[in-house]
Amino acid sequence: MKFAQNIFLIILLLVLKNEFAFAQNKTILIETELAFAEAAKNTNTRDAFLKFIDDEGILFRPHPVNGKEFLEKSPARPAKLLWYPSSSFMSSSEDLGVNWGPWEFRKTMEEDPIAFGYFVTIWKKQNDGSWKFLFDMGNGNEKHESVIPAIKESILLSVNVSEKENKNVFSSLIEIEKMLGADSKTNGFKNIYQKFVNKNTTIIRNEIFPVKEENINAFLDTTNVAQKWETLGGSVSSASDLGYTYGKITFLNDSINEAEAKPSFYYLHVWVYDNGWKLLIDLTNPIPEG
Repeated sequence: MKFAQNIFLIILLLVLKNEFAFAQNKTILIETELAFAEAAKNTNTRDAFLKFIDDEGILFRPHPVNGKEFLEKSPARPAKLLWYPSSSFMSSSEDLGVNWGPWEFRKTMEEDPIAFGYFVTIWKKQNDGSWKFLFDMGNGNEKHESVIPAIKESILLSVNVSEKENKNVFSSLIEIEKMLGADSKTNGFKNIYQKFVNKNTTIIRNEIFPVKEENINAFLDTTNVAQKWETLGGSVSSASDLGYTYGKITFLNDSINEAEAKPSFYYLHVWVYDNGWKLLIDLTNPIPEG
């Protein structure tokens, strides 16, 4: 009887340990993002970014640069950038994640905010178990009329990717982006884009609030122009269920020769595997002229 009780206690402890670890995994990205934001508030934006950026992390200033190298050469400034996550996803391998949510900018903490927008941050788990961000991008819009709810947990993916589909995963994302551009010229951008939308897809653009599933069709009607996506970089989780790409968008029309067309926007695409790759986030920013 005593032996059976001991076995039961061991099993119970293992179950509780696994449940505790699972709960921790669902909160770690949020806790890291909030610690990042708190560091920026209490010190300054540059030093906080340097503390949390991966050695290969990318920032847009205004073009993509190695963020760590750029920040090390930049002075710290007193202005305050404040933010918090309102959505979050983590790969089932728990080595790659994404947070996004609202930000605001103040000259000082005592003054009212003068700029608003949304950020997207891609996080990578380090060898020591900590998290650093690989990619940070955002854009601006007006102040939201209501407070956007914060979140406490990430959505932890549980996607089974077959061994065949798991091969050359990042190259498959590049092929999707090439295909979408080519097919949009003959079949229409909206028709092609809709194949990569699911219930979680969020489109983020300057001067408008994020577009969700129920409003995506109407939004695509306003931007139904053939376009080419040129992938510059990105990565995928070891589970091949979450990934991201970034690059340039060139709009194509009959009046301009494709060879002469110039890129108009930088993009960030976050992809999630859901019976094939689907867009989780589609964010763009204009490429400055000159």
